[in-house]
Amino acid sequence: MVPLVFQQSRWLCNADKSSHEPRLRLKAFFGSLYRCLARGARAVLQFYADNVKQTEMLVSFAMKAGFAGGVVIDWPHSSKAKKSYLVLTCGTSSIASLPKGKG
Repeated sequence: MVPLVFQQSRWLCNADKSSHEPRLRLKAFFGSLYRCLARGARAVLQFYADNVKQTEMLVSFAMKAGFAGGVVIDWPHSSKAKKSYLVLTCGTSSIASLPKGKG
């Protein structure tokens, strides 16, 4: 499985103006992704969040769309090599199948 680099996480969570609504963007993104995948399919999205709140928003909206899964962090103690992945399974509630992070 090759992860999809999810560099748009900053754009999806961004709100430069009061008219910007990140929650609507996240709902649309994860809803569309869920409809595109078959039951039991897995999506791995590498993302770069600016803070913990953005990570929590991504996970929250993924779960609301019907996904199961969570965040896996490779090299969590490194400032340069740290990578975050959102590992999602479509339509199942098995979190036990999350891979282990490196480091």
